[in-house]
Amino acid sequence: MKPTIDTGVIGGSRHANALAEHLAPLPRLRLARWGPSPGGGDQPAAAALAGRAGVGFVPDWQEVVREPSIKAVLVLSDAPEKILAVETVLGAGKAVLCPVPAVRTARELDRLAAAIRVGHGLLLSPGAIRHTPTGKYALEAAAGGSLGNLQSVYAAARTAARDGVNGRGVVDELGWDLFDFVLGLTNAPLRRLHAAGASFGGAGGRDIAALILRFDDELIATVELARCLPPGIAAEDQPEVEIEVIAARQALRIEPYGSVVRVYRGGGSSRRPWLDAPVVSMAQDLASAIDSGLLESDPIDRHRRLLEIMIRVAGAVAGDFGGM
Repeated sequence: MKPTIDTGVIGGSRHANALAEHLAPLPRLRLARWGPSPGGGDQPAAAALAGRAGVGFVPDWQEVVREPSIKAVLVLSDAPEKILAVETVLGAGKAVLCPVPAVRTARELDRLAAAIRVGHGLLLSPGAIRHTPTGKYALEAAAGGSLGNLQSVYAAARTAARDGVNGRGVVDELGWDLFDFVLGLTNAPLRRLHAAGASFGGAGGRDIAALILRFDDELIATVELARCLPPGIAAEDQPEVEIEVIAARQALRIEPYGSVVRVYRGGGSSRRPWLDAPVVSMAQDLASAIDSGLLESDPIDRHRRLLEIMIRVAGAVAGDFGGM
């Protein structure tokens, strides 16, 4: 039997909340310490999550990294400073899981690449949709060739109508996970992008983005991102997502977050999933990466490709023009 890997957690994001709610052993990983994000803005939330998970809390995130027994760290943070944690873990030669986006600029990504060269740490930075059961099935079916040649994909994510979180536009709020999935369907470069955006007048940038992307392998992706659902219908924790993949032999329609019991109450609703949250699947992949010392693809190259798409999409939507 393979030994258990002592693991630290940093942050208090929705992924951290899902981890605390899991209340079951993780594959091969034993949660040993939990700390707040760099900057400490989520310290009360992180401390509460650590208590729910039965994990010892430390007020300084660097204590998690410095603990000699800890070989892997889950950076589950929404803080802008989280790159400090990811960079430090990689520089210390440990494995780190940080769901997308690990960084938001090319310069920050170069910092992570440098940390990997110095410390030889492992980086895993996936999106949540590809780690849902239906998302994983769709990507495996596409990669295995059972669908036939891919022709088009329609992907939509919708959340409650509100001002952007911390001034974020809808592309930044909803796009990372969705485009991570779309890019999992094709390795071809993006040939052309058409985009349009609209705002409801709030201070958070665009509230609706409509996009058509054409790749060099002729795959066409139609993507819809919207803050449009009534608060009483929209769930507080995750967006509504629907995806259709059309191929030569088969077509798939998935709702990655649809396998839930939905609870409605005054002012909003919430989901009670009966399947493992994506972060559990991510943790399993992290354990496999630690065992092999390798990842299926270069994590820096994967993130750079996603980052380039996100920058182009955000620029096109902000400028509201028809092609790039």
